Amino acid sequence: MARNILILVIGCLLGCTTSATEPTQKKDTLYRAVTDSITPALAYEKELDRSFTLKERMAFYNVPGISIAVINEGEIVWAEGFGNLNNTGDHPVTDSTLFQAASISKPVAATVALQMVHEGLIDLDADINTYLDSWRLDWNDDNSKNPVSLRHLLSHTGGLTVHGFPGYPVGTNLPELTEILDGSGNSNTQRVEVQFEPGSTIQYSGGGYTIMQQMMMDISGHPFPKIMEDNLLSPLGMKNSSYDQQFPNSRDRSFATAHIMGEPVTGNYHTYPEKAAAGLWTTPKDLAQWILSLQNGLNNNPVSPVDSTVVADMITRQIAGYGLGPQIQGSDTSLRFRHAGSNHGYQADMVGYANKGKGAVVMTNSDTGSRLINEVIQRIADYYDWPDYPDIRQTGYISMSSEQLESFTGTYRLPHQPGIDIEITLQNDQLYLNHPQTGPQPLFAKDEEEFFAPFIQLNHIKFIESGGAVEEMRIGPSGRQEVLQKVD
Repeated sequence: MARNILILVIGCLLGCTTSATEPTQKKDTLYRAVTDSITPALAYEKELDRSFTLKERMAFYNVPGISIAVINEGEIVWAEGFGNLNNTGDHPVTDSTLFQAASISKPVAATVALQMVHEGLIDLDADINTYLDSWRLDWNDDNSKNPVSLRHLLSHTGGLTVHGFPGYPVGTNLPELTEILDGSGNSNTQRVEVQFEPGSTIQYSGGGYTIMQQMMMDISGHPFPKIMEDNLLSPLGMKNSSYDQQFPNSRDRSFATAHIMGEPVTGNYHTYPEKAAAGLWTTPKDLAQWILSLQNGLNNNPVSPVDSTVVADMITRQIAGYGLGPQIQGSDTSLRFRHAGSNHGYQADMVGYANKGKGAVVMTNSDTGSRLINEVIQRIADYYDWPDYPDIRQTGYISMSSEQLESFTGTYRLPHQPGIDIEITLQNDQLYLNHPQTGPQPLFAKDEEEFFAPFIQLNHIKFIESGGAVEEMRIGPSGRQEVLQKVD
């Protein structure tokens, strides 16, 4: 899979973007058109009709830093960082600040896996055990006649377990990749195995991409970060990108600290040995280079080192909107590839149009960044006239008095799970739901009777009174509610 000198030179040329040569004043004008006028996805019901600045929305969502890159007419027209590396506000985010790409790592890794298919090293539809030396996927009734293939791994149709990975705090004794696949040793996730018949349905599986990582290592005999560096990142000029988990600490690089509900993560971030699924450190500007390489490759533009057949495979729908790596949305002139990412304390999203030379990448250093990202991408889509891009879904909330909110506070418990309590607390007139697995999550009132927790996508939360006092909390839609008793 060696790349020749011409491709390396092309990669360097791809690394030069219009944002690097434009006068500062012009670039400021370009990004201010987006960042000065953002429509809210979540706001007080009387403010849903007004627009906000990016700074205002960052404060609302408690996001310390955000980085954005925009593609238009086949070029990166601007890339800029906003806010700070951490909540102290001492060090600004720039366009070269590193973030964790989280699950955007998957389609980037898929690019090289499909290059290996194109070069005849892998059969896309062969049993993946054919290529695995260090680990084997067990046979069972579901895959004895229909073995799991690379196509299944890339499109989340292998019926495999392990949706995602929580990562490991810095300083943890990390498990080997085979231990992660087995769910043994120091692994903090279960064994990766077949749960449904391969090819029958979508079941998102970071575990499947971890099998792919092991397979690529077994075939090449090289560490995964080197495979990605030699065959994609370096040829594309992605100098601020690596799957090496030590990358942010090399050569005094600037990286954004992960935050959970506004507070820095201990050790600054989690480490992900599941590199193909979640381990890419990068910048929006670098990811925009990758998007351009796919757009150029699809349209047979000779400046792309990614073959057109590779891109065509990636953006061909398999089941339920997934291609081989990214999600696929739209059709014809609105056809676009997309993938979001969510690691511990980071949120990211990227969109690229297949035939329009348009796209964007947005990355944040906060677990509450997803709705902000949606607002930013929506504004970019409006300003740069993205074809058939869906309008943002707005959600309003009402205000309630401190006395009303105070009545909901307390400890709530599921009768059949006595060891797990949910605490409802009030701080600065903001109600919070506290759960051991999520930490404190802000609750917003949809109306006088119903609340929702937008950052963990928990809706239909109701507090039930009896005799003038709250006695229950019910979570879920009518008919499928979990009832928690107030115990204090």
